[in-house]
Amino acid sequence: FNTDCRHPHSVCDKAGTCMQKPSCSVRLYTNNDYTGSSKEIGPVYYDDHKPYQIIDLDTSWKGKTRSMKISGGCAKVVKMDSVALNAEGNFVKTNHKSNGEVELNGFSGCNYVALFPKEHFVDETSEWFDSK
Repeated sequence: FNTDCRHPHSVCDKAGTCMQKPSCSVRLYTNNDYTGSSKEIGPVYYDDHKPYQIIDLDTSWKGKTRSMKISGGCAKVVKMDSVALNAEGNFVKTNHKSNGEVELNGFSGCNYVALFPKEHFVDETSEWFDSK
């Protein structure tokens, strides 16, 4: 059972071994090309009852983010001008095919960020991800 795991962000696999859940975090940058001041948001972890978390950037970061690096534990990140997850002006970056970091560069209007952590790490050797 997951309750047998000591770490609060662990899950029990089929063999009964405790494994760390993917950690979803984002590093924000004030300039393009991942330069300037930076700030880490997260980490957040998958929970069936809370599959995403909307982060309200504080006044020193609202509207100032120009690039971000997204950890491999995030399935999806949504850059938002307002607290409206499905607004037309939002920009979505997904990372369903790998456990590596992804980057988003050259944008403005970031006041909120929605983090969607992965429930499990991706099997990058899966035949579903082969490009044919």
